[in-house]
Amino acid sequence: MRSTSLGLSGLHPSAGLLVYATALGLILASCASPSGSAAGGGVLVSDAVTDTGSADASTTADTSDVDTASGSASDGASGDTGSDTGGSDGVGGDGAPSDASCSVGQPCDDGDLCTQADGCVGGVCKGTPLDCNIGLGPCSQGACEPSLGVCVTSNKDAACDDGDPCTAPDNCLLGACTGFPVEGCCTPSCAGKVCGDNGCGASCGSCASGQTCGAGTCVTSSKAGETCGDALKVGELPFKHFGTTSGANNDLSAPDNACYASSLGLYGAEVVYAYTAGQAVTLALTLSGYDNKPSLYVATDCADIKNSCLSGALGFGQSTLGPSYAAVAKGQTAFIIVDADGAGGDFTLEVKKCTPNCQGKVCGTDGCGGTCGDCPLLSAYNCSSVGTCLCVPNCYEKTCGSDGCGGACGKACGDGQSCDGVTMAGQFTGSCVKAGQAGDTCSSAVEVTGSPFVHNGSTVGLGNDLYGWAFCEGNGAGAYLGDEAPDKVFRIAGDKAATYLVELKEQSTNLQLYALTDCAKPMSCLQTSYKAQTLKSQLLVEASAARPVFVAVDGYSKQSGTFLLEAKRCDKPADCPTATPGDTCTWPVEVKELPYNASGSLGLPGYALPKGACGAPKTLGDAAANTAYRLVASASGTYTVKVTGTGGMDPIVYVAKDCLALSASCLGYADKTGDKGVEVLAIAAKAGDVLHIIVDATSNVGGTFSIAITGP
Repeated sequence: MRSTSLGLSGLHPSAGLLVYATALGLILASCASPSGSAAGGGVLVSDAVTDTGSADASTTADTSDVDTASGSASDGASGDTGSDTGGSDGVGGDGAPSDASCSVGQPCDDGDLCTQADGCVGGVCKGTPLDCNIGLGPCSQGACEPSLGVCVTSNKDAACDDGDPCTAPDNCLLGACTGFPVEGCCTPSCAGKVCGDNGCGASCGSCASGQTCGAGTCVTSSKAGETCGDALKVGELPFKHFGTTSGANNDLSAPDNACYASSLGLYGAEVVYAYTAGQAVTLALTLSGYDNKPSLYVATDCADIKNSCLSGALGFGQSTLGPSYAAVAKGQTAFIIVDADGAGGDFTLEVKKCTPNCQGKVCGTDGCGGTCGDCPLLSAYNCSSVGTCLCVPNCYEKTCGSDGCGGACGKACGDGQSCDGVTMAGQFTGSCVKAGQAGDTCSSAVEVTGSPFVHNGSTVGLGNDLYGWAFCEGNGAGAYLGDEAPDKVFRIAGDKAATYLVELKEQSTNLQLYALTDCAKPMSCLQTSYKAQTLKSQLLVEASAARPVFVAVDGYSKQSGTFLLEAKRCDKPADCPTATPGDTCTWPVEVKELPYNASGSLGLPGYALPKGACGAPKTLGDAAANTAYRLVASASGTYTVKVTGTGGMDPIVYVAKDCLALSASCLGYADKTGDKGVEVLAIAAKAGDVLHIIVDATSNVGGTFSIAITGP
């Protein structure tokens, strides 16, 4: 074990540092020594770090007061011969030991940064190798970096199983096992139930008058805590209560994406508590002793949990759930619901006050479920364990370009060359390529003009500037697309909003398409294939001069090749025979007569109502596909839209004048009836107004609906 400066400001090599290497850069965190104590005292951020105080950043940190065999402080002074600092114990000025021999019981250094607790064994200094796989999941692997003496954790690229039968395929992504939802996947079950939900939006039966359904059984009960109207009162904090859901009713549940990614409490009974805040407070809630897949969620309106939920947590067999956190405003009543997805049981609920703390932090958690801020996304800056944004230079697989921290990788490119990776792919690669080629970057993108537009092109010799976001619609691979291959970029704008069908007709190798609205932001990706998960070389995108779309032709792995691209504007059905009316607002289902009644299904996920648009409390519809209708008002008056979800679909409906500018042109939305499956929206319009009606949903479950439109 050698004590040397890492060259990273404020990071001590004995701090037990973990460096996580991900597609987003390197993440630094302190780790514990095998004995359980923090090695070296954790991560310190300053100009230079020693174990006793500050020092000149140009010198190696003094570690003379540290017992290298145990990590504990000793009584030796910095000038003792037992010091690890260069010059006083046979260690040369370069930090390497000049003599590997040692005496038993005396401190020593084996010269290996990847060992710890060095000790003298048979006259030879030996240390215990760092175990870099402690606490890692199935999608991560660790190894010690010998030049730094820190653990570098890399992500595996392999198939895995996330345990959810309704996702496929499952792959390791950024160190986590991630699956893609299987559209329409739902397995109904009424086993052991005579009433209640079957799990897919239908009923297992109804109860007689005066009875309610509890855990699939019709029961009569008047216990306190059965409903929000007779909720158990939470008084002074901290609050602790021993309760049971045995014999209670199943009256409440939280739908998908309301309090949690999945639904909560569909199949189990619940007990309700109520807390009224005298002042704004963050509640910390813990549920223990309940091992029957418990759930715990907090809402302010039990009749509309979907839109009033403050927090939610789901347990998978563990006996303790939480703490979870809920911020409650002054004077607001929060309903705390202890629920389950199985038979009833006993539990202990604890409610405490949590005080957020961001003192000295610019990032990371505030200790109460919130955040103190974020470091720049997809950059070399990462949040440290002490809440500071640290920049870690990254030149992996780069021969040119920025290291992300103000430095350079390799040498400058020669005359007539430029460094690729000038946009977002520069996070991963950088190499010198021929400069000034059309389509090499978004700034030199090939303009799509006329319809049809045909282009014979090649990605050979171009830079690797873009990649397809792993979670972009249609990405069935579950990984970044084209992050290692050269790409060619096309720009679609036009003089008016229109829908375009873009297709690779021919290709010499494995090429792929994806579309973005902002080349510097990978999450602006619209699609990576036409129709989710078919993996065809087609896109259906909507573009205008105000919101152009960039289409990239990219390669698999590091492949490049020639291709034939065709783009058509969908002015009439014959132009785009594979497109479905309703996929976009410029390729809508036309409502020509009123009253209008029809059945439909969700198409492409082109839209979501932004938070704040028409007063929406949060972004709505971002987890589902949608279908667009267009109505030209024949007379002034009120037009009413009623959407009824089928097969478990929970619909959302909103109306706008411009689908590419929903925040500014939204006229109204409806998402007020919890998970009942029916939404009604009334809109006032003048004769001649063009109304774009978008049917959306909280998730892709079901995906079918009926729509009825009436007018004056």
